Amino acid sequence: MELTSEKRHQIETDAKRMMECLKAIFLLAGIEIKSFHQLPNGYCGDLCCPHRPWILAETKYGLIRIGWRKSVISIEWPNSVVTISGKAVKPKADEWVTDLGDGGVHAWGYAKAVEYLSEFRRLAEQALAIKEGDANLSKEELKEYRELSAQYKVEIGAFDNDKHARLTELVSKRNKTGVNSPS
Repeated sequence: MELTSEKRHQIETDAKRMMECLKAIFLLAGIEIKSFHQLPNGYCGDLCCPHRPWILAETKYGLIRIGWRKSVISIEWPNSVVTISGKAVKPKADEWVTDLGDGGVHAWGYAKAVEYLSEFRRLAEQALAIKEGDANLSKEELKEYRELSAQYKVEIGAFDNDKHARLTELVSKRNKTGVNSPS
């Protein structure tokens, strides 16, 4: 079936509009896109869907692929800089959402896509801060920090002064802020 130039123009216009909507989701979620690439619809490659392209966005958290899949927006972050479970970005336990495991979620509309990507960004920022902090410690110090932190959470009242002082020292070194108490 040959497409008329008018129909082809309409498809291109709709595809550009869809791309802008998908990029806006990132903007509203507070995620800066370094670069992006238009992809064919990842769910349906038929002639009915060229006006619904997907995008692959390069972000500081890794690559994120997003696009409409029937009535949901598929958001995937495979092989990202940080590992965030799809279940972790879902704010309410009673909310039904397709969890794509460590690779993403399906969102019911633009508002939910913004909500889930915002939560992904928040969790990714935490994970990056932990990675940066962990890099400030040697392997032995990191092991000691993790052990003392685990003990501290269990023995808050019974934690002796020497252990508390050492944990405070490691926290300060890890955070490079001079904070005097573990949190």
